[in-house]
Amino acid sequence: MMKSFLGKGYYILFRLIRQILGSIDLRKVILGSRGKGILIQPSAVISNPLALYIKDNVQLLDHSFFWTHQKGEIQIGASSIINSYARLSAFDGKIEIGENSTLNEFSIISCASGGVRIGNGVRIGAHTVVVATNHKSDDLAIPIWQQGLISEGITIRDGAWIGSNVMILDGVEIGEGSIIAAGAVVTKSIPPYCIAAGVPAKVLRRR
Repeated sequence: MMKSFLGKGYYILFRLIRQILGSIDLRKVILGSRGKGILIQPSAVISNPLALYIKDNVQLLDHSFFWTHQKGEIQIGASSIINSYARLSAFDGKIEIGENSTLNEFSIISCASGGVRIGNGVRIGAHTVVVATNHKSDDLAIPIWQQGLISEGITIRDGAWIGSNVMILDGVEIGEGSIIAAGAVVTKSIPPYCIAAGVPAKVLRRR
């Protein structure tokens, strides 16, 4: 009788512990750092929570993806939103996103050592690709994929608006308050408060 009572007690305790642990999102507990009021949707994928640093009121929405490798690190400022299916990949560099910025659906940010720096109040449209890395290709005797990578880095300054389906290549800086039209391919830096469009992107006029 006593054994049966103890067995039932252990079972109830086990159920209680499992219920408590099941209600805790461990990703929020073991992040590199975390602010208050954060939202991490259950379907968001975080490969290395210790390399993800997020401030107050950040939202990581459905199926967003965060991948870091080696010395890679991702920092997201207060009240910024990473929308559904967006992907951030940091190899041995750092992705920094400022406050009140938004990365929209299916967009990709990828960097190596040069990193990607995105300022405050930046809007990045859906399906945009920001790639701060390139393959080396100087040696014709070695396959390109074996020659390693180079990375200068990409900077998008405060208040910039990047339209949908834009591609921003390594070494580019988008000036403060500039607008990049949908579908543009940005191969050279854009000055502040300009509107740029085209393939390759060219400045059309100042705001």
